[in-house]
Amino acid sequence: MPNLIPVEPDQSTGKTRELYDYIQTNAGRIPNLFRLMGNSPVALKAYLDFSATMRQSALPKGLAELLGVAATAACRAEYTAIGARGLAHAAGLSEPAITQAKLGRSPDPKTAVALGFAQSLVERRGGVEASEVAALRAAGFSDADVTELVAIVALNVYRSYFSSVADPKLDFERP
Repeated sequence: MPNLIPVEPDQSTGKTRELYDYIQTNAGRIPNLFRLMGNSPVALKAYLDFSATMRQSALPKGLAELLGVAATAACRAEYTAIGARGLAHAAGLSEPAITQAKLGRSPDPKTAVALGFAQSLVERRGGVEASEVAALRAAGFSDADVTELVAIVALNVYRSYFSSVADPKLDFERP
């Protein structure tokens, strides 16, 4: 049972109703996590806006999804970890790549550095070493890329923290 009371679509009003209509139109359903975020239309809109903006990232194709897998695994939030794996599958990433990302690894050296950084960022609560940023640069990431890496991890941390607090019922298939 969730720790918060979900706002059901048929009982939603005002801004929450508008956001649910948007989610329904774009996703075809309103996930349980969003029904719980619906308690605060400000928080739900912030999450949706942040998520939509980060889909415009200039990072290599698929890296954002792998970062989500790595970050949610480090957060140890089951709902969002399963969701991140599903998003990675939907993006066409292979099961071996997703499994490796969960461990912060990749056969691609550049991706491996990014995934290790993501997990370190979560595990050390932002307290990464300058050498870790230098390793990203050495792997070919620009300062803009590093900024986007941090933003994608932060988005996944927010999703994971909220999921841990709200405890939504799993409402999608395990990949």
